[in-house]
Amino acid sequence: MYCTHTRQDTATGSSLTRIFLPPDDGQTQSLSTTTPQSSPINSIPVEILTDIFDFCQPQGDWREPSVPTLEHIVAVCSHWRAVALSAPYLWSKIRLRDPLTPYIPLVQRWLELSQRCPLDITIRQSSKLDISGLPLKWMRIGEATSTLLNLLLPHLHRWKSLELSLCQPTPFPRLPLSSEAAPILKHVDIRDSQMLTPDARRLWQMILSSPSMRRISWKADMPQTAFLPGLIDFDWEKLTHITGDFVVDDTFLDILSQCTSLEYFDISRGSRDPTEWTPEPRLGAPFVLPALQVLRFHTDEVSLLDHLILPLLKQVVLYRYEARLYKWVDLFRRSSCTLVSVSFSVHSNKVSGVDVVAFLSSSAMSTVTFLHASAAGNSSFLIKILTRRSGRELLPSLRTLSLGLQNCEDGLLEAMVKSWTADSDSPLKTIRIVHTLYPHRVLQQCGPEVSFFERLRQTGFDIEYDGPPVQN
Repeated sequence: MYCTHTRQDTATGSSLTRIFLPPDDGQTQSLSTTTPQSSPINSIPVEILTDIFDFCQPQGDWREPSVPTLEHIVAVCSHWRAVALSAPYLWSKIRLRDPLTPYIPLVQRWLELSQRCPLDITIRQSSKLDISGLPLKWMRIGEATSTLLNLLLPHLHRWKSLELSLCQPTPFPRLPLSSEAAPILKHVDIRDSQMLTPDARRLWQMILSSPSMRRISWKADMPQTAFLPGLIDFDWEKLTHITGDFVVDDTFLDILSQCTSLEYFDISRGSRDPTEWTPEPRLGAPFVLPALQVLRFHTDEVSLLDHLILPLLKQVVLYRYEARLYKWVDLFRRSSCTLVSVSFSVHSNKVSGVDVVAFLSSSAMSTVTFLHASAAGNSSFLIKILTRRSGRELLPSLRTLSLGLQNCEDGLLEAMVKSWTADSDSPLKTIRIVHTLYPHRVLQQCGPEVSFFERLRQTGFDIEYDGPPVQN
């Protein structure tokens, strides 16, 4: 939930300044007359009203208004202003998009109003700016961002979370590296960012020096050889969540093997230095990540799987997977894990049906209750595999099946669904299907499966089907 204020969102620097500056007593009095104390809204208990104010603030997506919501709230009336100013935690969420110079006094005031509360800091530079004079605007945003980071640095001991999205190199203040510098910093999210190499290295060192650090998300446009080798001796064991772009090399594997508390790992393909050749990592004995439960895999660095043993693995997500699936079967077998949720996306021309059968038939899949499968190209092979047959036990614990399909042959979907619903002992209770045609075209009439799915829905079975468009 967030508040939008279209007129103010397009405000100029001068109007931003007018909104940020606290009104004098005369202004406060005139505002209060528009919403008298006898107004029904002022009968709301203060505790609930502050919760409402907090709920109206941006919740961490990309839709923050240019003027923070609280600045509008305190301008409504003297009562709202008094309530908001008496709740320091409301001012501890500093979320800025494309900051400019007028934001500097705003942040100074918020730092004062938040008193000693832990700070959640978000600074985002938009990748696209719909403005004239673009280079000059970029320069001003970069300068303001650097100034704000320096302004926030004396409050480093209050940082609880930090999220940065820097679309141009922005100079950092020199960060202290002692464990006392950021004692409560728990979550850092660096996304789509361009950073100077020394700044990136020191930022990582500061992050890993925090005794409370648990979650790191790192998506920066630079080769990891520029910063990762100097971090091997830091305390990686405390991390529970890692998301990032990484290249699987010996340094990365040495670091990952130390992450014995890791519960969630989301890996995408990292940037390689085009001037350097990155050797394949040495093939040693696989190491155990004893706490890892969620593995999200959006990379072609499949050699990583050979190095892992994941006994507690519960959830697997494979994005646009184009390599052989046998390495996953080997990982499941080696780990003796019991999966609960699996999502995978493949292309019919890149992955064989034999691989998919072996993947879905592995012993680790016998406990899966949720499966999402999508196949680009022609999905008929996937539907044939998912059709239950006597003598072959497939996904015996499955409760929810979600499918993303392309160009599936007529009749296959209906036959597949019937093979599950005809068995009264089948645990499957929910099916979601999205079926598209490529190239895109409009059908003359609905396929026969549509009426079948409608009849099945009328029996109480939970099924949704979103098929190709039909001509009116």
